[in-house]
Amino acid sequence: MVASTAASLGLPAVFLKGAAFHLAELGRPGGRPSGDVDVLAPRDRAEELARELERLGWRSAGPSASAFHLPALFSPAGVPVEIHVEIPGVERPGEDGPLTAESLLAGGLVETAGRSGNALVPVAGVLAAHAMAHGLADHGFAPDAYPPWRWVGDVIDALGRDKGRPAAPDRERVAVPAALSPVEALGALELANRMARADLSVLTEPGSAGTLARHLLAGALDPAYGKALRLRQILWMARARPPRELARKVMLRWEGFGTGLATLAGLVRAEAQVRLRAIRKK
Repeated sequence: MVASTAASLGLPAVFLKGAAFHLAELGRPGGRPSGDVDVLAPRDRAEELARELERLGWRSAGPSASAFHLPALFSPAGVPVEIHVEIPGVERPGEDGPLTAESLLAGGLVETAGRSGNALVPVAGVLAAHAMAHGLADHGFAPDAYPPWRWVGDVIDALGRDKGRPAAPDRERVAVPAALSPVEALGALELANRMARADLSVLTEPGSAGTLARHLLAGALDPAYGKALRLRQILWMARARPPRELARKVMLRWEGFGTGLATLAGLVRAEAQVRLRAIRKK
């Protein structure tokens, strides 16, 4: 319905993440669950698409703490949809700022989805780069938010399994920017390659791929590790973001000052536990 509504308005709808993998028939059918539907619309017409969906019976979830998508909308069936105005963490070499619907279309970086003539999806290199940026830069401090190992599987599915070795994204057309260091980007690609070949020796090896593998395992299996990462995310945000924006994010997530203090105390305790365990191992 999102694609047909966008088409009725004469604007392109580029589906992202899980919706894109489903529409492009990447991976096994039903093997890639998603919590919501993400669609990229031209920045100057995103609000128009949202208003039309609301007119058709969709309801807004309220304010959004994000600068790259509008407040989520819920379909009459209860499916959440986020209308994005940019793809954070991914850019084309030599261009400033993240990818947008306009830049994807101008660069020939979209294709028609196999399941719908009205829907567009990014090309494989963009899908893979977005998965890496989303998994590491956006949710690197919360590995359970983008379920551990899912982004690795997404990279493998996006880039194909040519003899078990997914190719690197076409860096002439799309690249992971400064949101990820070259070490992280190359480590993510190596990890995807190794896991596609079922090479589990990477779990015990030094280097960026092994470190990422252990990070994902700890995020999935160790509750204290995940909480400690969230505390580090707050400390990073306190240095990198304006105080008003930081406070707004905290209040939206924890719904009140008292709850926020109690949660913060739990995060500090978890950080201490992780550090003590590391000291004991030495």
